[in-house]
Amino acid sequence: MVLVLLLVVLLMPWDILGWLGLRRVRFEELLDAWRFAAEDARLALAAWRSAPSTIKADAYHVYRAALEREAKAADVLAHGLALRAT
Repeated sequence: MVLVLLLVVLLMPWDILGWLGLRRVRFEELLDAWRFAAEDARLALAAWRSAPSTIKADAYHVYRAALEREAKAADVLAHGLALRAT
C-alpha cells in the first residue's frame, strides 16, 4: 500500500502535490543545502586534522559522516539541476 501511494505521489502533477501540502523545492534551496553540507565537511576535516590523538578516531567518524551528507546533497543538487534543464 505504501509503495502504491509513493508511486502515485511521484507521478502526480505539482498542483495536486500542493493540495497535499507538498511543494517543489526551489533550485536555490538545493544549492544552499549543498553549500552548507560542503562547509560542514570542510570544518569537520579541519577538526579531524587538528584533533588530539585521544579523539582522532571520533573526529574521523564525524568527518566521514559530514562527507557522506555532502555527497548526498551533491547528488540531490545534480538531480534538481537535471530536472530544471528539462
